[in-house]
Amino acid sequence: MQGENSSMKIVAKKDNSVLFKELWNTFIKNNEVASQCEIQKIEYYLITNKEHIVSDESFVLTDKSKKCLAICFLPIYSNPEFNYMNGFAPIATKKKYLVKSFEYIEDVARSNNVAKIELSINICFSQYGLWRHNYLRDYGYLDTSSNSHIFYLDKDPEDLFLQFNASTRRIIRKFERENNHQIVVYDDKNITKSVFLNYKKYHKICAGRQTRSDDSFDIMLELIRSKKSVLIELTYLNKVVGYLLVFLQYPFADMASMANLPEYEESVPIYRLLLWQAIQFCSNYKLLIGGFPAGDSLVDGFKSYMDEKQIKISQYKAFVGFNSIQVFNGVKYLNEQVMIDEISIFQEKIMKSIE
Repeated sequence: MQGENSSMKIVAKKDNSVLFKELWNTFIKNNEVASQCEIQKIEYYLITNKEHIVSDESFVLTDKSKKCLAICFLPIYSNPEFNYMNGFAPIATKKKYLVKSFEYIEDVARSNNVAKIELSINICFSQYGLWRHNYLRDYGYLDTSSNSHIFYLDKDPEDLFLQFNASTRRIIRKFERENNHQIVVYDDKNITKSVFLNYKKYHKICAGRQTRSDDSFDIMLELIRSKKSVLIELTYLNKVVGYLLVFLQYPFADMASMANLPEYEESVPIYRLLLWQAIQFCSNYKLLIGGFPAGDSLVDGFKSYMDEKQIKISQYKAFVGFNSIQVFNGVKYLNEQVMIDEISIFQEKIMKSIE
């Protein structure tokens, strides 16, 4: 056992990015992981948050045969008060590889004066992988699990349509009968810069401002061109009214971004029509991740909070036909004051929720 452990080696992205990517890509091809683990999508997350990043400590665990044993996305961020880690929990093929990975994470955290480590277990790995529980708790992390929404797929489109509630089915059928809308799925073969720039414009209109950097949008376009995303466009009465961007990592899909014209929200079921097209496109996948917000309470648990608007969005997703599942998260504090402050926030949230 000691000899086997000594043969394990950490390959940090910052030390050998070529070998890191080679081993990482091999691992995700052979294991049940969501699209968020795809290398280009990780680069998208890093660019989206680049103003807060101290360093990217992501790593893979390998052995003498250059087999990839574990992967971990591990950026260090900063805020005005302290540094912190917020990444993906290690995914491994054996528990001893997890042990080695968690030891390394803590070493890196302490050497970088990190106040807390927050990790999230990949949704698809927790649904289909080796350990379908919050294994962060096995390594000294406090459980901060939250919720997400998923739509189970892998059926004929006719059967998937029945997973919608009756109201949604009636609305979609009505618009299909009226034949006054058109939906186009843009992929690597038909995406154009002008279409993507229109999506970018709608994203700014919908949000009220540009919430992401130009670089992050450039990566989103490259994801479509490299077959790792599709952009779905809805036109109503010859006017484009909405877009839905879907990340792809077969057999899992992820609703990544939606943008629409607010003035059409009451007259056109934009979300339902785009969702239905995404489901049809991904019908041979295992599941479509709908993401946050999900849940019914202002306080679902420690560090799992929503406001009234988010609760309404979550209830709407459940109403349409999404299933609510738990997302396994955890936090480990390395700074006592940060821990005390966040426990105080938890107390305040609870008190406010029962007022």
